[in-house]
Amino acid sequence: MFTIGDSVQHQMTGQLGKLVGYGHQISEQGAYLPTLQVLTTDELALTHHHEVLEDLTSAWVVQPLTRSGETIPGAASLQQV
Repeated sequence: MFTIGDSVQHQMTGQLGKLVGYGHQISEQGAYLPTLQVLTTDELALTHHHEVLEDLTSAWVVQPLTRSGETIPGAASLQQV
């Protein structure tokens, strides 16, 4: 389950960001497919340019809580409650 403010990563591109909203796409068969709207973070960019990406919920995973760049043991299991 995703919550606004979660740190997430796109499974195909590796893009990191913060969840800022929800949306949907309509499939060719007319089904509504849930999406996530994510404010990207690019730590290497000098311009600190951010954009909002939207993709299917299944394309994103929640990133574990971190402390000083280290993963906190057990954090991944806490995030997926």
